[in-house]
Amino acid sequence: MLGPFLVALGLALTTAAWGQATVTGAFQAQPTCLFLPDVGPSTAAVELVYPAHTVSTPGQFARWPLRTAAPGRAATLSFYWADSFTGPTAGYHVLQVVLGDKVLWEHDVAGGDLQPQRVELRLAARDLPAAGQPLDLAVRLLEQKLVTNFPVRVQFAEPTLHVGATQIPLLERKPLSQGSPWPPEAPLPALPVVGDWTWQANIIQPWGTTQTVALKQAEVWAPRFAREHGLNAIIVLPPEAHNAITGAAGKPDHPDYLSDADFRRALALYRREGVRLILYTSIMHMGHAPQWQFGELGRTHPEWSMRDAAGDTVNMYGQPWLCPSTGALQATLDYTAGLVRAYDAEAVMLDNNEFMKTRSGGWTCHCAGCQAAWRQYLVARFGDQRIPGTDLAPATAAIPAQDTDPLWGLWLSFRNRTWAAACETYRRELRQVKPDLVVLANTQYVYASGLLAVDGQYAHLDAVLSESRGRGPLQMAGKMLLGRALAEGRPLWNYIGTFDEEDYKRLRPADEVAGLCAASTAVGANPWIVFYGFTGEANQPSLAALRRYTAFWHDNVGLLADSALRGDVGFLISTETRDLLLTPLLPAPMNALLREGFAVQPVRDHPGLTAERLRGLQVLLAVGNPCMTEGGARAVADWVRQGGVLVITPQAGWRDEYGRWRAQSALSAALGSLVTTPGDHPCGRGRVRCVSDDDAALQAARQLAVPPVRAATPVCVVRQQTRDGRRLLSLLGLEGNLGDVTVVLPDDARQVELRLPGHAPQALPAGRSVTCNIPERLGLIVY
Repeated sequence: MLGPFLVALGLALTTAAWGQATVTGAFQAQPTCLFLPDVGPSTAAVELVYPAHTVSTPGQFARWPLRTAAPGRAATLSFYWADSFTGPTAGYHVLQVVLGDKVLWEHDVAGGDLQPQRVELRLAARDLPAAGQPLDLAVRLLEQKLVTNFPVRVQFAEPTLHVGATQIPLLERKPLSQGSPWPPEAPLPALPVVGDWTWQANIIQPWGTTQTVALKQAEVWAPRFAREHGLNAIIVLPPEAHNAITGAAGKPDHPDYLSDADFRRALALYRREGVRLILYTSIMHMGHAPQWQFGELGRTHPEWSMRDAAGDTVNMYGQPWLCPSTGALQATLDYTAGLVRAYDAEAVMLDNNEFMKTRSGGWTCHCAGCQAAWRQYLVARFGDQRIPGTDLAPATAAIPAQDTDPLWGLWLSFRNRTWAAACETYRRELRQVKPDLVVLANTQYVYASGLLAVDGQYAHLDAVLSESRGRGPLQMAGKMLLGRALAEGRPLWNYIGTFDEEDYKRLRPADEVAGLCAASTAVGANPWIVFYGFTGEANQPSLAALRRYTAFWHDNVGLLADSALRGDVGFLISTETRDLLLTPLLPAPMNALLREGFAVQPVRDHPGLTAERLRGLQVLLAVGNPCMTEGGARAVADWVRQGGVLVITPQAGWRDEYGRWRAQSALSAALGSLVTTPGDHPCGRGRVRCVSDDDAALQAARQLAVPPVRAATPVCVVRQQTRDGRRLLSLLGLEGNLGDVTVVLPDDARQVELRLPGHAPQALPAGRSVTCNIPERLGLIVY
């Protein structure tokens, strides 16, 4: 045992260690809090940071001392560490534990899974100073090779020296306390949804040369699209934008040139077939209008460009992207309103409705318009007082440049609100032109970070749509289930990547086309097909599969559209956790359960969530939710008390939607008892099971719920209910046609029917267990 003097000396040196970090170059070091599986939130932690878009010099570092007294005998050093980088790029940033200049342990930041790792390091007596002498331990993040844009955040926590039975903490554990509450955002009003036809939409989109074909040969393609495929809406660029992207601008003899007369003639032929017009446009590049495409707006209005903290612009597609916080919003709106008047469109589709990285990789937007709007947002929210938890005045606070800034989470919220407000401005102003005009925006809602700022838009659009390319059936089904959760009662349109990414003239193989279309249809997402690969002998088998599945949607849209998900296993989805902590939006156990035939239902955590939205679930998992809204926590708690079974990991609810630590888990507070320790916790008529990690949560879900199908091949199940009370089971073959499938139905199931693409409906016998053969990638059971 150490004597009292040495223990006191160790603790005193530990306390003194706070604030004594050494940093060189752009490295940063600061105290932090890290959630540890065995401990909970720990403030005995430091964070070592290298910022983005910054050039380093090899040998630069951030070093935090862990000094104590040498014990005079062998000891063990234990600690936890985690970092924000999971990619394979190694050889640059390395985390080390050092004794003086001697490296005792090191690990590259490459790889890993964002979860804290515990390390025990044996220290031999011969390698330590004499008893009572200072033990110059430290943790160090070292630069081994030059980087230009390799940001990383490394957390190091609970360093403890074990000497026999004595434990000496090497960092002080401070009380965990949340900063002063921030006032909520003022609600952003939203107009009612318009366009009942959007539920039945079956969309075709030509592009470039294929738009030339679709419009110049409209007498051929309009009836083919409408009659063979059941396609009833078309997205097209107006003539000037089409000519700009094809190189035909100002060249009437160019093979892709479309005149206004060509365009109007084609629209008349499509409308004769019952096909509705959706005009392609955008805020960020004015829908490829010539004034953007050829650089005029970039030259005459540089203040409209999206910019990062260093002033760099986004130049994807050739010219600087336009920011909705500037005069570009009104300019693009005026442009779009003119198109609606000219062509009497039923809808407009805003492409790439998002912020983006600049050429040098910086996040946008830091333009003068955003800086002014940011300060207005802060003043409206906080008044003229200092922002709680900071020494910043709302009227002068700058936009954060790094994710270590205390206002980073608030800025992400502002960015989401900026795009939501832009959508609502379009809806409000364009309805003055045409009261029933539908406004849509192309969002990438499954993106891996908060970069795009799309998550505020869904409630301010008339339908939610997104591109889905490079996916297989399982990934497609998971994304569409997420889309349904985000759309919350709005139509979900899905751009299905049916074509070969290497050759747009080719469709993917027939079975792949069938699998993708089946996955989209199974979840009730409207098909959005790009006009690629519709000709040529080699494409005919794939085209036949496409016709079969688009026709199936057309014939069953009354069932599949506007039905409500009724899954057995729910997942609480947190966009804020994805944005702030870079955790996957779709939890790992969800894909595993989908593949095993469990009926899965994601539910988005937000302040307006209610227990009613969780009704019917057998079990709810919250396994990727350190950030949780108080409203979402209350809804989950109400559902548990009413008899629900909740599976969580210990970190659930410890942070708010801005990433700030709470003094107590919001979930525990809502339930009125501590539920973040491992084990079962009875709550009202329900219970909470706290498990260690994703794998344990997956095992718990398998124990608590039962898949409704048995099949020889992997099958994904989607359970839905129509407004008139009919129930649907969509069965999706993940690796091929389903074959023999046994389905377990409720005792009250009556008039059971099987519907398949390309087949007549088939009556099935009523009964709890029904076996049928499904020679397709998709089977729809109605009862």
